[in-house]
Formats: sequence, C-alpha cells, structure tokens
Amino acid sequence: MNFKIKKSLPALLITFFLSTGYVFGQDVIHLSTGETIEAKISEVGVTEVAFKKHSNPTGPIYRIEKKKISKIVYQNGEEDVFGKITRNQEGIKDNAISFNYAALITNRIELSYQRFFKEDKFGLKIPIGIGYQNYQGNSYGYWLGYPRYTSGIDLNYYPMGQRKVTYYTGISMKIALHKWTAHYYSGAYPYQSIYQNEEAFTFGAYVTNGISVHWTDRFAIGGQIGLGIRDQEGFHVAEPHVVGELNATIRF
Repeated sequence: MNFKIKKSLPALLITFFLSTGYVFGQDVIHLSTGETIEAKISEVGVTEVAFKKHSNPTGPIYRIEKKKISKIVYQNGEEDVFGKITRNQEGIKDNAISFNYAALITNRIELSYQRFFKEDKFGLKIPIGIGYQNYQGNSYGYWLGYPRYTSGIDLNYYPMGQRKVTYYTGISMKIALHKWTAHYYSGAYPYQSIYQNEEAFTFGAYVTNGISVHWTDRFAIGGQIGLGIRDQEGFHVAEPHVVGELNATIRF
C-alpha cells in the first residue's frame, strides 16, 4: 500500500504543477471596447494577433485585428500596448461621403464629405450641391431658369463617439448662389419685353441634431434637422428657416 502511494506521488505532483500553471499562466487581451479575453498568445503579427482560448489550450487558433486591441498583458507581467481605448467601439471608418436624397424633393443634388477627429467625437462636414428651378412668375413678369449652387460647413459633435446608432449635434453654416434670367415688360406703351441676368446670395446659420445608423463599418443611413435663420440677398432678411437631410453614407 505504501509502495503504491510513493509510486503515484510524482504523478500527483506533476498534475498539481501543471494545473497551477493552467490557472495562473494566461495572457490577457484587452479589447478597445473594455472587454478582456484570457488566452495563450501564439503570434503577434503586423495586423493580427493569433491566440488560443485559455479555457481550451488544445482547441482552435483564433485571430483578432490589432486595431481592436488596446493592450496585451502577458503571463510574466510584460505588456504590449497598441493604443488607448477610443470611443469608436465598432471600428467605423474615419471618412464619410454622403448623398442627401432629401434634396431631390427641392430639385437639388447634394453630396458631402465629412472627416472625423479627436477619437471620432468631432466631425467637419462640407456639403456641395446644385439645383434647378424651371419657372417662377407673377403679374409683372416671370423668371426663366433658376440654377442654385450650394455649399457650407458643418461642425458636428458626437458625445458617445461612433456606434451602431450614433447621435450628434452641431452648428451648420450654409451659402447658396442663385442665378436667373428675369423677364418683364417696359412701363411705357407699346410694351417691350426686357430680359436681364441676375444673381443673389443666400446665407443661413442653424443648430442641428441628427442620428446615423451604421449597418456596417462602411455603410450608414441617417437624417438631421436644423433650426436657424436665413438671409436671402435682396428678398428676405433674417427670416426663421428650417433645413433637413436624409443621407446614405459610405465610410472609408
């Protein structure tokens, strides 16, 4: 009986030390979302990290992009830091081109470019559009052609960063150039038709609120509404005005 105990003692000690190493000898992957993965790192590549789950050391090898990792703490206490945790928790891209399909209602085509800064909590957006109104008139005459060229700048703030559903607020400044050919009649009889090329600028300033829904890290839809004032040169001065957008967005 004693012989059997002595013979099995080395095997028990080996099992004990192996199990102790299994419990305490793990690497810890810290993700940018704040989550952690207990693992055994097998490779740290240029763009990916390969590992096995600590709970299944003989199982399959998993891979994760380094951009989704903030740091790795190895079992010996050493660390690899890949970057601080950001508010972009979905890996959403930092540039965006949007098509404002709501502008079609007012006979305009509008595209915009937006760049994100400061952990993707701030955005600088520049819209460019062109529109055309075919005819306007009253008892004194009418206007032929009404092209409109629009642009401006939006400064947006994303308090929760970039997520699947993202809320933002900001300020928007817009400018538009209107060109047309005015047709009217002379005041003396016999009346004569007079055509004159004219143009005017419109300026507006708005406080905006909007929401974007990211279906993937590269595609989103959303909308915004802005309340403010508009000054149309020669026609209206500082009148209340509302603007809106419905956007389909490509992120890259």
